Formats: sequence, structure tokens, C-alpha cells
Amino acid sequence: MDVTKTPHYESALMDDNHAKWINGKPSKALVVMKSGVETTVNALKSLSTWMNEKYPYVTIYVESSIVPKISELGFRFEEYEPDVHKKSIDFIITLGGDGTLLRASSLFQEKIPPILSFSMGTLGFLLPFDFKNFKNVINSFINDNFYVMYRMRLGFTCHKANGDNMNIDMKTAMNEVTIHRGHFEHLTTLNTYINDQILTTVVADGLVVSTPSGSTAYSLSAGGPLMHPALESTVITPICPRSLSFRSIVLPIDAMIKLELSKQSRGYTTLVADGMYLGKLSFGDYISIKSSEHPIPCITLNATRINWVNKVNQMLKFNQTFSSSNFVRA
Repeated sequence: MDVTKTPHYESALMDDNHAKWINGKPSKALVVMKSGVETTVNALKSLSTWMNEKYPYVTIYVESSIVPKISELGFRFEEYEPDVHKKSIDFIITLGGDGTLLRASSLFQEKIPPILSFSMGTLGFLLPFDFKNFKNVINSFINDNFYVMYRMRLGFTCHKANGDNMNIDMKTAMNEVTIHRGHFEHLTTLNTYINDQILTTVVADGLVVSTPSGSTAYSLSAGGPLMHPALESTVITPICPRSLSFRSIVLPIDAMIKLELSKQSRGYTTLVADGMYLGKLSFGDYISIKSSEHPIPCITLNATRINWVNKVNQMLKFNQTFSSSNFVRA
């Protein structure tokens, strides 16, 4: 293994995003997991013990909140310190559900290493691997038998009415950015701009700006369309709008979206990204949203990327009628 240079992967776009490692094999892995769950802790122990033996040159990092739960389990690991280790992590392993992948995304607001996402028994659109197959998956990944599917993210900045930046640490979202009236009892009023042109002023509970990956989450519940994650588009979906003529709008990847809390609104709104509360918007405050320059490289083991159609049918029971369900009476 060449340890004099930093290993990185290189994908060949003309070959269905098949990828390989350059300058040696990956040697630093960050494990992101759901804390406080016994099955996940046991999974981490199994994975780490095996990797310590099979790939002893790979250092496994875990977040500080996990360390007290695993310090006596007998495998080698190091505590992850973002300021020290972030730029040197070669790949990420997530153990949990879709929320764990969103957590990993939030840790890397700019460039993010490739991610191996393992399901721990929970259903999820974002999880290509079952944990019981972790040995085969990791062997294939380290030995250049893998593909990369890039999931776009949203980049956003928040501003006060006078144009000053709001002090918000998070600036990238994998699923969606949401403006919602929160606990305020009245509908909110939002001025919506596309590329600096006014589109409409919407009176609603709020708006969801979603990626294709997020189209199966909050946006879908609000009436938005299903979108394949390989698409590079953004969708705006109103949440319970007063006007029934406002339907979801799908925009190209280079569209700049601006959402401003109108002075006609009757109160503040809350700002949420990927399920994380970021703060409140007052009259005249606005958020600018566009496609991030740093998509998430999600690892798969085949050129078809993910079996999206199968997930839609199994998880959403897409277009299944009562006659094809268990609700049919004898």
C-alpha cells in the first residue's frame, strides 16, 4: 500500500460510474451510527473486530458521543475529532436508518467522502446494503469493485432583511430545506423568487425545497412528486397552501431559489434542514437555495446504482389497490 500519498477514488463516467482507488487503499474510516441502540453497538463491534483483523491498516473513527458505549468492547478505534480528522477521512460507514445518512451528510458541509450505508433492519430509500452482507460489501469496496451514485445536495445561505448573513452553521442539506409556520397559529406568507424573478407570494403552512433524494420524504407527504435520485433537479412543494392552484414545481439544477418572509405575514417562521431546527425568520429575512457543489458519493456494487423501482413498490406500496392488499374482506 502506498502510504506516501493520500488515497482517493476515481470514477469513470463513461463506464457507469465504476470507480477505483488511486494512490493506495483507503486507510481511515468514520463510522456514523444511531447511538443508544444495542443492535447498532453490536453491529459496530462485529464490523470493527473483523476489519481490525482483515484490514489492520484501516483506522476506525467514531464520534465522541459513542465512545463511552464501546470503550470496553475490545476492538481498536479512535475518537473522531472534526478539526483534526475531517480532511483525512477516506470513507464513511453508516449503521442505522435514513436519518443516520442525513447525520453523516451534516458532518461534512462541503466535500464529503464516499459513503457505505448499511440498514440495521429499518426501511429506507437511502440504504443500499443490509448489514448481514457487510463483509462482502467492504471487501468489494476496498478492492475496487464498486460504483458511485452521486446524490445532489442543496446549498443555502440565510440573510437578515438588511442583507447581513445569519449565523447558521449548517449550509448544506441532503433531503430538504423547509420553512414552516411552526407553533404560530396563522398561515405564513412567503415571497418566492426564481433566479431573481418573482414567481408568487404563497400563503400556506410553509414550503419544502427538496432534492430528488428528499422527494420521498417530507415533500412527498406534502403532495410533491416522486423523483429518481439520479436526477439533478430541485422541487418546490407548498405545505397546505390556501390556494389550490399552487402545485409542486420542478426546477433545473442551476436554478436559484429565494424565499422571503413577506412583511404581510402575520408572524415569524421556522427554518429546518434535514430535520434539524436552524432558527426563526422574521419579516424581510430570506434564504437563498441552490444546488450544492458537493454532492454525496453513495457507494453501490452494481452499475444500476439502486433498485429504486423495487423500493417504491415495497416501501410506498405504490398504486396498490385494496384488492391487492390485506384489507380485502372474506
